[in-house]
Formats: sequence, structure tokens, C-alpha cells
Amino acid sequence: MISIQGKGVSSGVGVGPLYFYHRTKTEIPRYTVTDPDAEWHRFKGAQTAAIEQLGELAEKARAEAGDEAAMLFETHQMMAEDLDYEEAISDHINNEKMNAEAAISDTAVQFAAMFESMDDSYMQARAADVRDVSDRILGILSGAVQGGIAFGCAGAAGCGRPGTFGNCAAG
Repeated sequence: MISIQGKGVSSGVGVGPLYFYHRTKTEIPRYTVTDPDAEWHRFKGAQTAAIEQLGELAEKARAEAGDEAAMLFETHQMMAEDLDYEEAISDHINNEKMNAEAAISDTAVQFAAMFESMDDSYMQARAADVRDVSDRILGILSGAVQGGIAFGCAGAAGCGRPGTFGNCAAG
């Protein structure tokens, strides 16, 4: 028998197939850009698409699971729009002539480390949110994310990602 443990994110009991999501790691391209303005616009386009996706996911979550479920996606929207996050990415692109993917990746590492170093466990958990938001934007830049995460089934992941229900491990 397999025992599944995790953190409940909504009240009640869910019945249905359980899917495990395994995120693949992709190599982040790194190169020097000659047109930082064009690179900034690439980032802004992907950021805007991510914010729109997260808004759609929040509305779908609200309709299907209530306000509490939608809050995660709304939090990710706010993180994607965060001015400090944007400024760090802009600095990498404009001052270091980094491509957008490398700038996003480096900023995600920096911000995640900042959250992980905090004393508060709630704030430490935001490190995963920064990674998720950055991964979504990176996915859009690479063409890997096409509209977000589908709902309709329970899911489990190795690290509480949006669209999954719990931080579960088989054992």
C-alpha cells in the first residue's frame, strides 16, 4: 500500500485519480546581448503573458474551488509584477548585457536565497513562489508554457506548485 502525505489546501475530501507532476529542468541559455532594450521588451512580453495566465488561473480556481484556492495565483501575479523583481532583472539586462532568460534565472536564485534566509517559515516558503513565477516567465520565453496548468484532477508534486494539491511524497 502506498501512503500519501501532504498539506491540505482546501477543506473536504477529494476523490479521483492522483497525478504526480515532475518538473523538468532545462538549461538556461546565457549570452551577451547587443540590444538591451529589445531584451527588456522580450522580458516584459513574457511577464505580461504570465500575469494574464495567472489571472485566468485565479478566476478558474475561484470558480471551481473558492477564494482560498485563487489566492495562490493572485500572490504569484503580485510577485511577477514586483518592482524590486523587475528592477533586478532590468539591472542584469541593462548593466551586464545579460539575455532575459539568464537575468530572470539569476534574479530568481537571488530572491529565493533572500526568502530562504529569513527567520519566518511563511517567508521562507515564498522562495518556492519566486521560483515558480520565474519558471513560468522562463517557460513563456522558451515557448514551453502554453496557457498555464489544467484543473480537473488532484495532483501532487515534489514542491507545492500552483495547480497541485499538496506537497506530497509516496512512501
